[in-house]
Order: sequence, then C-alpha cells, then structure tokens
Amino acid sequence: MRSLALGLLALAACVDAPSFQQADASSSSEEDGGATPGSDAGSPSPTSEGGASSTTECSAACGAAGGTCEGSTCAFTCVSGNRCNHVRCPPGVACKVTCTGKDACDRIDCGTASSCDVTCAGDEACKGEVKSAAASTNIACQGDRACKGKLRCTGALCAITCGPTGCKLDDVACCATSCTIDGKLVTCSP
Repeated sequence: MRSLALGLLALAACVDAPSFQQADASSSSEEDGGATPGSDAGSPSPTSEGGASSTTECSAACGAAGGTCEGSTCAFTCVSGNRCNHVRCPPGVACKVTCTGKDACDRIDCGTASSCDVTCAGDEACKGEVKSAAASTNIACQGDRACKGKLRCTGALCAITCGPTGCKLDDVACCATSCTIDGKLVTCSP
C-alpha cells in the first residue's frame, strides 16, 4: 500500500498544476484599452478621466472635431496667432482646452464631453462664451479678464476659478448640481 501511495505521489509531481494569475486592474494601460478581466474589451469602459476607453475611440471623435488625442483625452491647444474660433468637444470623450495669450479662443462648447478642463491663460485669452454640460467641468481663468465672455456651466460638477480679475462674477452662470467658484460652493445663478 505504501508503494502505491509513493507511486501516486511521484505521478502527481510530474503533472503540472494549473497556475492562475490574477490581473491587477491598475496595471491595465490606455494602449490596451484599459480592459480588465471579465470586461468586454470591445465595449467602452470609463478611464480615470471618465472619457473614452481607448485612444482609438478618442481619435475617431477628436479628429473630426479638430483636436488631437493625448491618451484618451481630446485636446485643443490655442494661442494668439493660431486662434481657435469655435471649439466643440466631442460627446462622451474627456476634453481639454488650453487657450494661451490674448484672444486665443473665441467660443468654447464642452457640450456633453465626459469631462472638460478649460484653461484661459493670459489677459483676455478667452474672448467669447465658455459653456459646458459635461459631467465634470473645470474652468480656470488666469489673467486679467482671461475669461472675457460669459461662463455657463451645467452638468454634475463644475469648478470655476476666476481669481481677483480672471472673470466678472456677473458673467458666470453656474447651475451644475455641485458648483464652486473660487473654491466656494454656490447655488445656481443664471
């Protein structure tokens, strides 16, 4: 009986035991679409920015809108001398708009981007209206009257930074579910 047990033990040692490796969700990358075990790699899954799950999805929507993809974020870079007349962020994709220098941007419409970050840097950098209905919006007005036009924000979250001279509070309509202006929680002011 003892030899039978030793024989079975030796046979068991020769058979490879299956090994399982659990994937770490944090190790997925934008290049592989951020797919995690159990997810359908062909369907979109949100990223940390809340935008498209891959650069391919960003490329299709962003290119048509005139932006360029930075990972899964559709980016628009506008400067004095290379002015953006009307930026329209594609729906469902994270969007970043950077306007640097006087009259770098005329109008900005974040629409229903998954998130939208707008930076107006420099005196009168954003001449026209900036509006967003994105789920999460950040608008930074850095410079004297950097946001010269009206600011309109709806959606779930909106943070507007005006500083002492970045925008006129009379020109701000923040009606997001949660809205802050210069770090202070405000109620809808149409």
